[in-house]
Amino acid sequence: MGYSYTYDKKDEIVYSIIEGAFKTSETIDHLRELVEDDEIHDMIRIVDLSLATDLELVLSETKIIGELFTELEKKGVRNLFYGAYTELSRDILKVLNPIFSDLPTTVAVTVFNTKEELNEVLEIVRENKEH
Repeated sequence: MGYSYTYDKKDEIVYSIIEGAFKTSETIDHLRELVEDDEIHDMIRIVDLSLATDLELVLSETKIIGELFTELEKKGVRNLFYGAYTELSRDILKVLNPIFSDLPTTVAVTVFNTKEELNEVLEIVRENKEH
């Protein structure tokens, strides 16, 4: 199934959904697509993992993921929010935590257990961008 994404220019949000297995190869393809999309400069990224069913991690590909995050950072992506609304999605993020620790220091990764928590923080981020 893989990734799909949409963006909202008004709210400056890129919303990605992972359906099925979270695969490093598909993550790389998705990040490359985002790097090439000129519409997402300075937008907040949200990744919804609630429909993820498994994790297929290829360790040698994780360095490429870090490099692509660096490219996104150059485009102004600073906030990365993960919606982990299921126990499985939280477990997947625990395994991926070492990859997040290698991201550029200006990219803030935050995990939310409920959509309500995510929406509350998004409201604060939007307010801060306006000032």
